Amino acid sequence: MKQSNVINLVCIALMFAPFISVAQSCEGSLSPVRFSKSSTSISPNAQMILNAVATQIKDQPQCKVRVTGNGSSSKMSTQISWSQVNSVINFLVEKQGISENRFIFHYGEQGDENLVDLTFTEEEGPQNVPPPFPNLRPKTLSDLTKKPASAGKQNVPQKGKKS
Repeated sequence: MKQSNVINLVCIALMFAPFISVAQSCEGSLSPVRFSKSSTSISPNAQMILNAVATQIKDQPQCKVRVTGNGSSSKMSTQISWSQVNSVINFLVEKQGISENRFIFHYGEQGDENLVDLTFTEEEGPQNVPPPFPNLRPKTLSDLTKKPASAGKQNVPQKGKKS
């Protein structure tokens, strides 16, 4: 092949390069998010992980992300699993500007109850799911240390007042 023909082919390839897309696969795991035991709050460490995950998600706009919470051993662990998934999706939507319709909401799976797994997918599924047990709330340390409102109060008449 003549050198001028090779140059012509290279020029043609460069002209059409912006219009040629390489199909990216919507497969693969992203970094999981670890929660403290029974917590549903995003820790500073989890925020750093989610910021990095957000960049990967934005780099693959054709893909959806399956967000899976683990915890199926009891009603409480199932509710915590739902709340953790909800926290992760809300963070990515509100703090990173990723569209809610990119996420597939899964919870109550078997696995490490302190992890939420994120995986690229092409599957369709719910972006939002109602809480399974909305009246269940995990007890926090402050709940355990609070005294009931009536504790320590006695019905003692005050001086100068008749009861």
